[in-house]
Amino acid sequence: MAAVASEIRDNLHDRGVIEHVKKEQVTYKIRRMALSYLMFLKRKRGGKIKGRGCADGRKQREFISREEASSPTLSTHALMATCLIDAIECRDIATADIPGAFLQADMDEDMWIKFEGEMVDILLKLDQERYGSGRKFLYAKAVKAIHGAMRSALLFYQLFSGQLVDWGFKPNEYDACTMNKMVNG
Repeated sequence: MAAVASEIRDNLHDRGVIEHVKKEQVTYKIRRMALSYLMFLKRKRGGKIKGRGCADGRKQREFISREEASSPTLSTHALMATCLIDAIECRDIATADIPGAFLQADMDEDMWIKFEGEMVDILLKLDQERYGSGRKFLYAKAVKAIHGAMRSALLFYQLFSGQLVDWGFKPNEYDACTMNKMVNG
């Protein structure tokens, strides 16, 4: 239970990813379109249990086309070619982990999330004034891209690739997910 509480507190509540929708504001449309929030538990190599939450985006397939939600993905050929060039030219390579990556991107459409059961109890324990009084369901509007929603990967790609371009990286004309930057010649 601590892993679930930690995931909800750290990634939804503390980052301001959701805005509570008051009970009287929940319309039929919100109830119909709200994505259930799912929680998965994983035992890490060290034995610690880690919670991973995501929206159940299957419902969005009815009204969001694949073209509207597709994020560019690095091709295997581009990855191999880049690795080969990097090795031959003795380039410096950097990798990074972006915690809660999708949660960095702003949601650009109305998307509602439905919390049930113990997840509601956890949100109420975190901030009862913000999330209301005890009840079985809690609805919230997502203000950040949540893993599992159809457009989240695209929104994060747009944010991240835009930041790389701002830092002077140039997208490859054949594969937009491959970017390079010339540093000191």
